[in-house]
Amino acid sequence: MAIRASMPAAMPTQASCLFALLLVIALPPAGQLWGADASGPVVGRCELSGTVDAGSAAYLVDCVERAQQSGHEALLVEIDTPGGSLDSTRIVVGAFLRSRVPVLAWVGPAGAHAGSAGVFITLAAHVAAMAPGTNIGAAHPVDLGGGDPESAGKHMATPRRSQNRLRISAAATRAGRCKRFAKAPA
Repeated sequence: MAIRASMPAAMPTQASCLFALLLVIALPPAGQLWGADASGPVVGRCELSGTVDAGSAAYLVDCVERAQQSGHEALLVEIDTPGGSLDSTRIVVGAFLRSRVPVLAWVGPAGAHAGSAGVFITLAAHVAAMAPGTNIGAAHPVDLGGGDPESAGKHMATPRRSQNRLRISAAATRAGRCKRFAKAPA
């Protein structure tokens, strides 16, 4: 069975991204294993824990920029979020999609969740992985009070849900993911 990936020539292949992710997960930090001056691939690491908001979006955009400027082989983003602001999510997704460094999303450790905005962010990464005992899903819009916008009427929620499906489908296509899976939680 042949595996096809459609990526621009400048983008890393999924196989190389997966290899980098496996290295990050399997090996302790180089400074602990070989000493501080060890040479080899360097993978940056950032965490997204808690709500996706303007602060976490700025932090993740900065992580991507620092990984690119430092010449890292990849950037590992550890995710555990119930979701958050759609505007902030768009900023993070855009940064991941434009990144010249492969972004590796890892929903973990065990018990972690990538809900709502976390689904979009995970799917926008070049490689997505999940620890055992984690889950992903429920990309459903909520209002600022945490309530369902359908309480204000279906006419308000339906356009948002349609826009979310289009956004998540575009992010999934760009990252080489299954569009049908990506649209399901939206």
